[in-house]
Amino acid sequence: MSTQASPLTDSLLDESAATTTRKLNLKQWLVAGVSLIFFVVVLVPFLVSEKVNAVYQGYDLVFMQQSASNENNLMMFLSAMNTNSYDISATTYMTTLPHGLQKDPTSPVMPFRIQVAQNAVVVNNNTANIYAPLSSKILLSNGTIAWYPFDTYDVGVELQVLTGATPFASVNATPVDAGVLILSPRSFDWKFETAPKVTDTGYYSLTVKVKRRFNLYIVLVFVGIWAVTFSVGYIGSCAVIWKRRPADNPIIFLSALFAVPTFRNTLPGKPPYGCVFDVACTYFSIAVIFTFLVLVSLSYMKKPKPPPPAEVV
Repeated sequence: MSTQASPLTDSLLDESAATTTRKLNLKQWLVAGVSLIFFVVVLVPFLVSEKVNAVYQGYDLVFMQQSASNENNLMMFLSAMNTNSYDISATTYMTTLPHGLQKDPTSPVMPFRIQVAQNAVVVNNNTANIYAPLSSKILLSNGTIAWYPFDTYDVGVELQVLTGATPFASVNATPVDAGVLILSPRSFDWKFETAPKVTDTGYYSLTVKVKRRFNLYIVLVFVGIWAVTFSVGYIGSCAVIWKRRPADNPIIFLSALFAVPTFRNTLPGKPPYGCVFDVACTYFSIAVIFTFLVLVSLSYMKKPKPPPPAEVV
């Protein structure tokens, strides 16, 4: 007696297969859509930010105050932020001579000095190059890398433009009306901002806040380390705690033990071990991997030997 499938059964089977195919296609499109959205979310803000800051040709504006004649006589570049030596580099040079220091191009220049932090340069008629840069190292006044990647630093920038070759001369120093423009090279590490400031003619006292820029790669490293921790913990728990599967070869856990520090060392800025990033993920991850490495190794060694192959008669 033969049994033939009814048309209704065939229809239900076809509909079930079509539903399964649609779900599979939906998952594929969902994965592709999430990847595309992630790509757009990362790319568009980057392009917009670079377009907005293109006016300074790769530099960020930190501070600007023009003179009474609407000039920027001095330019200062803040760069080389160093969390090891705890200082920052400042390079200052004069673009145009401040108004009132020379009557005409053929008359002598009134002697004056430019002082940045502990460094100073004197400009007079004997100066070979009045536009030569003045390099300074300014120590940070506040901040610690222990809060990486949320660390911020303060640096006090004092700039004076006064008449006279030296503050010890028996003449009264007169402030020079000089406009100042402070820039910092655009980088993926640091962002410079000015706090409330005290300015006067010829005297600028600024507090520059140096903040670490948001970097998506730091987030990806953080998520990646936690993903490794969760995966290793789940695989190890299935083998030695819940007994759902036999113990795997411990080489997986040994590889993860070396992979996490290597991955962590790719962080921008190469922070030392001990910062808040390590407290939030690295230390816990290494502890979990090491624990399950030992437990799985012991369980793996206790596995019974496979029976000898049966002899073929």
